[in-house]
Amino acid sequence: MYPPDFDFDRLKVRALIDFVKLATDEPLMHVFPGERRAKWTPDRSGHGGLLTLQDPEANDLVYLAKRYPEQPLMEFEVSVDFCPKPGMSHAGRQHLLRATHEAVAGRFRPEDTCRYGYGFRGSVNGRGCRPKPFNDRKPGHDHQLLYGVRGGFLQAKVYLKDTDHGHSLPAEQHRLRLELAFRRGALLDEGILCMPQLLGLDYRKRFARHFRMIERPALRLNARRPADAELERKMQEGWAKAGVGAFGLEQLPVEASKMTLAAIAYRARLQLPMDRIRLVRHKLAHTHIANALRRLERRLGNASDFGRKGED
Repeated sequence: MYPPDFDFDRLKVRALIDFVKLATDEPLMHVFPGERRAKWTPDRSGHGGLLTLQDPEANDLVYLAKRYPEQPLMEFEVSVDFCPKPGMSHAGRQHLLRATHEAVAGRFRPEDTCRYGYGFRGSVNGRGCRPKPFNDRKPGHDHQLLYGVRGGFLQAKVYLKDTDHGHSLPAEQHRLRLELAFRRGALLDEGILCMPQLLGLDYRKRFARHFRMIERPALRLNARRPADAELERKMQEGWAKAGVGAFGLEQLPVEASKMTLAAIAYRARLQLPMDRIRLVRHKLAHTHIANALRRLERRLGNASDFGRKGED
């Protein structure tokens, strides 16, 4: 069965900043609305540390930008949530979330827009579980999907969000979350050095490409390469079996650093070659995600002198 499509008639898409982390000399004593505080982790060297604020609102980011205009931004995470629209039954919401998880698992292809690659793709269904590649299978709807490693420049995660900071969320707040964490190396590559810059970014232009979704695969046809029935069959079988995971990557296969050369070659042979196949971008999904990022940009701009002004 092919990956299910997105049901945007029953889904709303929202973008947010999940956390920011910057280098500071000392803890921040400021109390944010809701009795929230930023967590400060001292550096092992004894000089300074890392300040992390979870779930910041636009005004929180404005405060940090004014308080720390030049301190290095070490990491931040931008997320996109797929939320069932109000008015649905509990069973209907859960079915929609599971179908959306399956759609993302089969269609999300962030590796195509990252110059240095993620280097890993796997799924886990619990703490301490060993990640399992899903280039030749469909992961369960209860699995967290991982792209990249903890210490890499970029890491993406996909999961059904039903808890927040260890507490269960009401059923009507359950949603599917896509997280994209930019570490210091990726931020330097993007030219994002400090907090004030976060408030003036064109989020749609900068980040929509990283949430790349695929509508379908298609053969690359031209006068020298006519239709190939056997390749078409293999392409459709791979798409039905594993979605985008069935198609090769420019970088080494997942877990390549822990595999022998023979295992790497075998894994590569299992995936379909991209010199004869193209992956068609899902334009509707891109539009919804890009518009959500634009709304995030406007919320930040409207709250700050640093950012653009705009109308929601």
